[in-house]
Amino acid sequence: MINRLETNIERMESRLHEMGLRLSESSTSTSQEFLCSNAPVLEHSDKNTASDPDFANFCAGPEPNRVSTTSSADAIPGIVFSYQQVENWPPCLASFSIPRSLVDAPLSRGFSALSQKGIEWISQKAGNVSLGNLSSYLSANDLDENPGNSPLGGPFPCRVFCSLPTKEETVSLVQEFIEDFNMLFPIFQRSELLSLFNQKSLDMRVQTPSQWACINAVLATACMIRPRDEGSGPDHHQKSWLFIQNALEVVNELCLGPPNLLGLQALLLLVTFLIGTSAEHPCGFLLSAAIRMCHELGLGKTEDGSPLCMQEIQHRRTVFWIAYCLDRELSLRFCEPPAQSDEDFSASLPMEAPTDSKYTIPTSDLSGSFNAFRSCCQLAMIKGQLYKDLYSPAAEDRPLSQIIASVGVLDEKLQEWKRSIPPEYQPDNGGPDRPRSTMSPVLLLLHYSYFHCMIAVHRRVAAGGLSIGTDLLEKNDFTSSPASLSNPRVLLSTSLCSKAARASINLTNYLSQENIPFFRVFGLLPSGCINSAFMEHNT
Repeated sequence: MINRLETNIERMESRLHEMGLRLSESSTSTSQEFLCSNAPVLEHSDKNTASDPDFANFCAGPEPNRVSTTSSADAIPGIVFSYQQVENWPPCLASFSIPRSLVDAPLSRGFSALSQKGIEWISQKAGNVSLGNLSSYLSANDLDENPGNSPLGGPFPCRVFCSLPTKEETVSLVQEFIEDFNMLFPIFQRSELLSLFNQKSLDMRVQTPSQWACINAVLATACMIRPRDEGSGPDHHQKSWLFIQNALEVVNELCLGPPNLLGLQALLLLVTFLIGTSAEHPCGFLLSAAIRMCHELGLGKTEDGSPLCMQEIQHRRTVFWIAYCLDRELSLRFCEPPAQSDEDFSASLPMEAPTDSKYTIPTSDLSGSFNAFRSCCQLAMIKGQLYKDLYSPAAEDRPLSQIIASVGVLDEKLQEWKRSIPPEYQPDNGGPDRPRSTMSPVLLLLHYSYFHCMIAVHRRVAAGGLSIGTDLLEKNDFTSSPASLSNPRVLLSTSLCSKAARASINLTNYLSQENIPFFRVFGLLPSGCINSAFMEHNT
């Protein structure tokens, strides 16, 4: 038994020696070198090389370029770090995750032992035990947001498709982003964004993946919304796509690394940029990753007992609801299941509009203000119900009477939502035409979304060739389901579709040049609806 144990120990020492850890050296030596890439790089023995000629030829090739923190002549290719003690190995060498099954709270997710929450959990379970070594791993920002706190942490290869502009040009682009885009999609706080760009260096080598993705996504968006007669000329739209490619280079690290708020914001900004191109698969992939990150960060839960200040809590709630609205918009637009259901979160609807945004709109009688952001979130919830009842795979086999009943219920919800808006801001209120330059982009987005929902609700009936009540009665027996026609507006579905499509197309008169890249996709559905009606009725 003892001989067998000694043999196993010798084999383990030999294996550790091949990995670069020399146990025979004195512990008082100045440094002890071992390899640390994303995973330990093994030294190739002569035995393996001799038995495999192809592998020998591969090893004989030129060494790849590498970054080294030591100057050792016989160093094995890889990234070399120096540590004096074995217990000082960096956290990225192993996974220190405490699984959910060991956590006392059943609704809590797992967490890293090398986090403040992990240290507290170990202290509670272990009692009076010194945790100095573990505590030393914690930085001021906590390792939960450190890319190195992951088995996949480390320097990923990354290409730069377009170098960052000069300081003056960057300041100009960031200012345009804040004034023209972030006011409409308040993904960032103004102070947060200015702090990100006020660093001494924006070079990729000194940025985290989240910072690098945000920097490039912001610059890409600002270039896209910049009018063509300003800046560097027509090529700034091409530059915007190069900046997007810079940001997409680190998407793997954003998705595979530990979640953090800045990475979530970068993913959402990439989605809003690509949504104007109707790129279904990239938008769906990025948004699914963003939704999962929302839940990992706890943004979908109520903030009871949170140590954060009220401003930070409100901002995190805003980011969550922006992700929710994008999820429902993509689901309805592309007829794909949403990334989350309403049962997956407990966050309440926002009572206040986000700061640094245009979602607080004063009413004409000065009696109060209109919270357009809350209305956007309410409309997004109706979109989710619309997809589930009319366009999901489960809705395809529903009887016609149930479809018509759902159309009536959804139409009533839309009309109720419309009545909750001040009359002067209601879509299609029949009032006098506004001057083209006076409609807020927030109202423009709200009206586009409403007309899109109206078309999606009534097109389910109109597309079946059911244009008047006579057709409905001929194709279905409503005696068994009198509730199917509880809303008489379902008898006018074709007319309501055409009316909403014309109103949606008319909104293009209010589009400013910087809003065109993000609103132009809203014109596709109503145009198709008008064309279908024209081809069907030849009128």
